[in-house]
Amino acid sequence: MATIRRYRVGLLFLGVFIILGIHVLAAPDQYFEWSLIYISNGMISRGVDNLKKSVVVSPRDLEAQVLLAMAYSAQGNHAKAIPEYRRALQTAPHESFLWALLGNAYLEIGDSGTAKTAFETVLRRDPQSVTALVGLGKIALSAGQPAQAEDHFKKAIQLSPGRSSGYLELAEVCQQMGKNKDAIAVLKEGIEKAPGNPEIAYHLGVLLEKSGRHSEALIYYKLALQWDPSHFTAQEAVDRLSGLGMAA
Repeated sequence: MATIRRYRVGLLFLGVFIILGIHVLAAPDQYFEWSLIYISNGMISRGVDNLKKSVVVSPRDLEAQVLLAMAYSAQGNHAKAIPEYRRALQTAPHESFLWALLGNAYLEIGDSGTAKTAFETVLRRDPQSVTALVGLGKIALSAGQPAQAEDHFKKAIQLSPGRSSGYLELAEVCQQMGKNKDAIAVLKEGIEKAPGNPEIAYHLGVLLEKSGRHSEALIYYKLALQWDPSHFTAQEAVDRLSGLGMAA
């Protein structure tokens, strides 16, 4: 969970720095400017407070609307993020990235139907949207359609092999279809082509351990810890296998 939260906050910070570059085009707003400072320093709650004031002062400020929605998502409060994304889409209805963010928010609250509509809207405008493809793959997987999910995830990886999106999900599909060797191969490919995601390394360790390949599993558990020193379950796995006398 800590890794997921850091990923969300990382996306939020990316949004901040993008907006820092484009906000010069908008009218100055002291609340918005302070929100950027707070969020850039990890003070998300104070940033949210200022963004809420900003959207009242400047109700048509797209940057403030989007950043407020992203801040709510970073806090895990997707129910509050959704109306902000929808308000932003009223200002910029043709922005595919907003539809993708909206789809992810609906997916997080379990509304697969509305999420699917949002992702399909993205793909009509941008057939190469990795975010939309991964989102549709997750929906297909949860609906018991592994073959369709597999197609979406494979296409996402083909379009952007250097992004970690798709590898974990495709490996899960392979597992559900009883293809554990394929799942291991997918995760190894993810580590090779999109290094840095501790969840890929950790889940590879889990699959290898289940296959009886303990020494190899220990290597990937340690890699997960290298990429995320606070990864508690990876640390537990390292301690467990090290206690059995396994050497990496």
